[in-house]
Amino acid sequence: MASSSKPDIRPYLAKGARAKLAKETINTTIPALLKSHPFALAGIKNTELIRYSPISQAFAAQSSPTASSSAPSDPTTTSNPLPPPQVPLIRILKSDTLDAVDSILQSTNNPKIKVCALNMASSLRPGGGVLSGAVAQEESLCMRSTLYASLSPSYYRLPEDSLIYTPSVLVFRSASNTDLAKSSYYYTDIISCAALRNPDLVKVETGEREGQWVYEDGRDREMMVLKVRHILRVAREKGVTHLVLGALGCGAYHNPPEEVEIDQGVKNESGLQAERES
Repeated sequence: MASSSKPDIRPYLAKGARAKLAKETINTTIPALLKSHPFALAGIKNTELIRYSPISQAFAAQSSPTASSSAPSDPTTTSNPLPPPQVPLIRILKSDTLDAVDSILQSTNNPKIKVCALNMASSLRPGGGVLSGAVAQEESLCMRSTLYASLSPSYYRLPEDSLIYTPSVLVFRSASNTDLAKSSYYYTDIISCAALRNPDLVKVETGEREGQWVYEDGRDREMMVLKVRHILRVAREKGVTHLVLGALGCGAYHNPPEEVEIDQGVKNESGLQAERES
């Protein structure tokens, strides 16, 4: 842990130094934490690769049930978790993913809430570029929590119709990469889902959406809607009460933000409607 009398320099490390810290975290810090935190270790063992449905059926019918029907129990879940609300409330805010999780946990004393965060994952390798010193969202999650240990190489290349569900992820670092006091550790579930990578786009020339970029191939949009729908469905089936999402695929993967709408996944998920809070 950094001394309180000196500024922590780890957020400003060069890429090589970040890579070195990542390797230390993954090879030494996380294994030690798993030995002393049985809930976190159970989360690794209970991690699942969950497939939505065959892609061809998904495009044809957008109504296939998720492939997961008998998931192992989450050791941090109470026997009677609160059901997700019938009308989800969507809040839009600027925040680090794990800071948003911590804020939710700090805002209530209700032991029945269940928080889950979205990992905007690489489809090619566990943790994306964490071992090479990259600093995107997935890499941050893997540097600050036990998530990396749950991302089995056997899951990759991550199928387009699949996501990884990891319960009981232990968070042990802050957004500035300073070690948290043990009394400040917290747990969250994490859904790892990969967006489409560099899809072909076209610019709308006329109409209400003039000037916006959209998918050239409609099947790409359908796949992204399916991914959002899959995230929401799995979260609901796992009893998640608070879901922290992000701009899935709208950064380095160059998906158009106007097309990747959480509302689209909600509208296409049976029984769900959404309200936005301004």
